[in-house]
Amino acid sequence: MCPQHLSPKSGSARAGFSLVEVALTIGLVAVTFVGLLALVLPAQQQLKTAMDTTTAAQIARTVVSDLETAGLGEVLHLAALDRADSQRMGTLPGRYFTSAGHEVAEDDLDRIYQVNMRVLRDDQMPGAGSRESVRGCAVLTVEVVAVPAGVRVVIGENGLVDRARSPYEVSTFPYVIGGHSAQ
Repeated sequence: MCPQHLSPKSGSARAGFSLVEVALTIGLVAVTFVGLLALVLPAQQQLKTAMDTTTAAQIARTVVSDLETAGLGEVLHLAALDRADSQRMGTLPGRYFTSAGHEVAEDDLDRIYQVNMRVLRDDQMPGAGSRESVRGCAVLTVEVVAVPAGVRVVIGENGLVDRARSPYEVSTFPYVIGGHSAQ
């Protein structure tokens, strides 16, 4: 015969979890899981923003490097600021890039980034008869906009994206071009 403390009817020898314990555990796991899911979407958005900002900075540096290579005279010519009677502000033609930072045509379906450029000519800079002899500097504002292919951003009177009317993320990078004789 079994001793009383090992008897299957003994209350102290029962094994397992009660239904209440299982329900509480499932509830706790569910609440924890929902809390973790709530953190995933903001983290994903922050990651996308960080990636867009990094890519935008790389694209802006590429564009400025191209313009520095061309020289101040060519930049002013492209912006129609190379005459003595020209305006102080002009814009350069837009450029378009993929998510990998490769330049593409405006109508390319892989384009993700649109680059807008505004040039402010130094008031002290004389108009140039020859692009190779331009002295002075110009302030270049490069805006990189993460915008889907086929969508145009609204440009304001100041030559930059009208942020009040554009729902897209805009990264802005100012540069000074020139400051010495162009080559």
